[in-house]
Amino acid sequence: MDYAGEVSKLIAVMKGNKHPIFELAGLEKGVNGILRLLWINELNNGEILSPGEISSIQDISTGRIATTLKSLELKNYIHRDIDSNDRRRISVELTDIGRIKARSVFEEAQVKAKKIFEKIGDEDAREFIRILGNLANACEEE
Repeated sequence: MDYAGEVSKLIAVMKGNKHPIFELAGLEKGVNGILRLLWINELNNGEILSPGEISSIQDISTGRIATTLKSLELKNYIHRDIDSNDRRRISVELTDIGRIKARSVFEEAQVKAKKIFEKIGDEDAREFIRILGNLANACEEE
């Protein structure tokens, strides 16, 4: 197989296509990604996260995280507190309004993905997810 040629085709599709499937990746980053991360972490009874941990998980610079957290705080979606166990650590938690917004963002992503999968059908949706899993595993091995 001409892998270089296939990669070129993939890049052309990704650059030229503004289809919602490519927008789903955007939900992982920025304001929506942080809200989603905090909400899912909270649902799974995870430990309260610090800005540094959010930066690491989201693979976003600490400066960008600080700016985004400030924006979220101004919207009353989160609150930041000094950790009572370690005064050097700041904890970031969702507010009630933030939980509602995070749930909304998560549900919006599910609706978009569901519509896309309905368009391609059950078999192709399963195959897409299987292949995507293989790609993720291959990337981890690099």
